[in-house]
Amino acid sequence: MSHQQTQSTVFDACDPRDDVLRGELAEDQFAANLASVAFDPEDAAPVYRDATEFFASTYPTEGLQTLLSTISSRFLSTTGRDPEYSAGILCLDTTFGGGKTHDMIAAHHLASNPGDIDDLDRHLEDDSLAGAYQDAVADGLSPRGAVFVGGYVDARNARSDTNNPDAPNTNTMWGEIAYQLYGNDGYEYLKEYDRNRDSPGENTLQGLFDLSDDPVLILIDEIAQYLEDASGIETGGTLLSTQTLSFMKSLLETASNRTDVTVVYSIADTAFTDEAETVRQEIKDLDSIEQRQQQTITPTGDTEISSVL
Repeated sequence: MSHQQTQSTVFDACDPRDDVLRGELAEDQFAANLASVAFDPEDAAPVYRDATEFFASTYPTEGLQTLLSTISSRFLSTTGRDPEYSAGILCLDTTFGGGKTHDMIAAHHLASNPGDIDDLDRHLEDDSLAGAYQDAVADGLSPRGAVFVGGYVDARNARSDTNNPDAPNTNTMWGEIAYQLYGNDGYEYLKEYDRNRDSPGENTLQGLFDLSDDPVLILIDEIAQYLEDASGIETGGTLLSTQTLSFMKSLLETASNRTDVTVVYSIADTAFTDEAETVRQEIKDLDSIEQRQQQTITPTGDTEISSVL
């Protein structure tokens, strides 16, 4: 005699959000866009642009906790606190849809809107770290951030914030990052490098980061797509893609030797396999000291997918 097993419905197994029950769930909530959040927040879905709502709706995966804990710890190092996490180079290496952009947006809010995150302790590995960071922010700690999204700009125009009439028409990744971090002073520091599309070396970047005592967070997303575009631009007998890879190596080498600079970059190779593999190989060429300062993070583990959903 067979017994028929009753299958639970999704409404029995979980409690849908109010917008789902009302039939008002917007599809744009599934399309995380780092560039929109950073440069055109009014066009971003509220769940992404608003730090409070974003973190309230975000499941704290192990990868996300590691990412935000590392960044917070390194921010606090500028206040005299010994960093509990040493990695100044964080790589989000995942396939398309693996949560990398979501983690990038979380890192952006951590630097730009820390006072709006009501439950930061839930998203860090150590409750005391969350309290220490938010206390430091209340006391005046002000991280500087730069966001470079390879699919948002192109190889001929790296300007990201088109809403700011005073923003320069940058030509390169380094010119744009310098401006975002330090305004006109930063851009002037690297102006000739940007105009000539010549990659600055480590000594020059050290000088750039010495323009301020504030901690720095640099987010670089979709770099493989940008390299594909930059491979068509000739500059000084070489290619912009080659100069960009040279800059990336100098940037990572600089970050590995400082506690106040943290670089988070992503490699998603679904559409740009060759370029993504080139980036991985270039990073492998860094010497052992820089390698020890890098940590690869998987935004969402296989066992966490159901919890995220």
